[in-house]
Amino acid sequence: MKKGLIGIMVLACVALIFGTALANQTFWSIDVSGSVEWTILNQDGLMPGVDGAGPALVIPELTITAGPWEAGTGAGTTAPGGDVDVASGSGYIKYTKANIGSITLNNEVSYDIFGLGANITAAQGITLATEVVPLSLNAVYTTNSEYGLGATYDVGVATLGAAYNSTGAWAGQLVTSTDLMTITLTSGVNGAAQNAYGVGLAAGVISLGYDVTFDSVTTEAVDAVWEDVAGVWTKTTDYVAEVLGGPVAKLTAEVADIPLTESTKLTIEVVNQDIADINYAAGTTITATTVTALADAIDLTTVIASKPVTGIEYSSKIGVTF
Repeated sequence: MKKGLIGIMVLACVALIFGTALANQTFWSIDVSGSVEWTILNQDGLMPGVDGAGPALVIPELTITAGPWEAGTGAGTTAPGGDVDVASGSGYIKYTKANIGSITLNNEVSYDIFGLGANITAAQGITLATEVVPLSLNAVYTTNSEYGLGATYDVGVATLGAAYNSTGAWAGQLVTSTDLMTITLTSGVNGAAQNAYGVGLAAGVISLGYDVTFDSVTTEAVDAVWEDVAGVWTKTTDYVAEVLGGPVAKLTAEVADIPLTESTKLTIEVVNQDIADINYAAGTTITATTVTALADAIDLTTVIASKPVTGIEYSSKIGVTF
């Protein structure tokens, strides 16, 4: 009953805010972007792409706008006022009503709680957003009958934020900025009464952070096997299983875009966490990345990483963007 009422409320808001949409808008712009990347060297040797997957082609993102309408193959712009999480390249259709807000139909959308690890399942859904300075609001409702609600309020010296989703998790966030630094404080509770929090500081090219998330979710590949199903031997399919772990405590430090030459910049990142998740192994990971501009829209990216489990890994890639 509760989910049904929420769905009715969302549809009512759509009808109220956007029922006056105008048709036959004038087309006025198309934007296209994409990239191609080729690995020329890594720990497996020279030109590993010859024996493997070859160059990685990122499907170009196409955006078409016509008056208040916008459609694209990418994720679109993130709505203000909460923590809407739209999958890159998922596709969307968006309508914006001046001085009122926007409505977006997303092919894949979810609603995280300030990155604390309490997301709803990504699915097709609808995103509503409105901004009446200094207040911003948004809401997400998906075809799984899951939802998220969020708001931010700018008080001048700081921005206050709050978010809630249908997993039962909620959190608050305080962001304050000066000419020298930005400080972010986040704290929340999930449906299992677990606490999570984060502290972040950014000053110029230096950023520091410490986060304790809710229960972590990692992935585990499960290979196909033959099974006796009611007397018939049947082969299962490969799949990726989600494995629930404990809360992850993570300490991060980064120095970004240090100029080594006129065309080369260096970024160093150090991450230490107590439990492995989908991004990092347990222990300390140190990554150094250089990006060298070879020509207009052509970059050489070299990465050297020291990882707790696999040791030293490195790669060099040439990327072309348009």
